[in-house]
Amino acid sequence: MRTRERLLMDAAGVAAGALAVLAVMPALVPMLPRDWWDVDPRAVGVGVAGVAGGGIGWGPVGAAVWMLAVAGVAAVVVALHAWAGRVGRVGLVTGGLIGLGVLAVGVHALGGGAYGGGFDNQWHGMGWVAAALAGWAASLLDARQRRLVVGVLVAAAVPVFAAAVVDRFIELPATVAD
Repeated sequence: MRTRERLLMDAAGVAAGALAVLAVMPALVPMLPRDWWDVDPRAVGVGVAGVAGGGIGWGPVGAAVWMLAVAGVAAVVVALHAWAGRVGRVGLVTGGLIGLGVLAVGVHALGGGAYGGGFDNQWHGMGWVAAALAGWAASLLDARQRRLVVGVLVAAAVPVFAAAVVDRFIELPATVAD
């Protein structure tokens, strides 16, 4: 591998690690599209940070910034792979299809189409765009980069698993006993 290509792939690996960290954040920190209601039990009666009641979780703006960060880092990963010449015909077709999807999401989010605009369309549309770009970026990763991403995902699964064990074996029996 040439030096330039190696440097680009190393930079793409760092960006892929950042993308993996961003991807697991919603599993660790609640993202509340509405700061007055949510079904996430971690947020019940707590409120969103910065809103009356204080507490945990990201409100609508924080979650939107997160989605933009995911989309931006995914775009960096794709751009670095393209610059290194590692995006083939399938990758270009995938990018074109994602571009068409982004246009459709934009039409719905901004008020066009049968569904109209509104907060919910914008919220879900931003999530879909971020997920599509992250999936495209993940499909381009080489073996080293995939190992890094899998390591981040496994490391993030540990606290989620620990919380599930506590819920199942400590909190649930205490709730049922009451």
